[in-house]
Amino acid sequence: ARFPQFRIKDHYEVIYQKDTGLVNPQRGNAAHQQLARAHGATILENMPVESIRPDGAGVKVVAGGQTFTGRKLIITAGAWVQRLLTEFGLDLRLTVTQEQVTYYRTPNLRDFMPDRFPVFLVPTPIGGIYGFPIHGEVATKAAIDLAGQVVTPETRTFEPDKAIEEYQEAWLKEHIP
Repeated sequence: ARFPQFRIKDHYEVIYQKDTGLVNPQRGNAAHQQLARAHGATILENMPVESIRPDGAGVKVVAGGQTFTGRKLIITAGAWVQRLLTEFGLDLRLTVTQEQVTYYRTPNLRDFMPDRFPVFLVPTPIGGIYGFPIHGEVATKAAIDLAGQVVTPETRTFEPDKAIEEYQEAWLKEHIP
């Protein structure tokens, strides 16, 4: 078998694509930030934006108790962007769910390196379970996509959902023992 770590059920259909790859998001984000700074950007982290208003020839932003003005604005608010865009009459109708990932250690690191263990995605009744080989962390990563509860900035927690955790653990024990 190409990937002996898996116990694939007979009813599964598998697609193998050899020319895929992995991107390290931390390194990618760091590179983007470095390029932005090199072109004059100022990056301010952990400053909740309170308002965005058109201001003559530009825009005025209030964040973290400070006011900023500029000719242009790039909004990278992620899941919480809707609160900012309503001030402009925009409605993206985003549904934000609380998702969780788990990193698993293995005594057999070599068997879970990118050249021996694939990125995978399998539909399940509660969401798509996916996983990555060892990449960036000394562990494999697994999660169930779109299984979490709908959240807002006020209701978001960092506590794992035990039911999702148990489902994922059982699935992994059965399919990647």
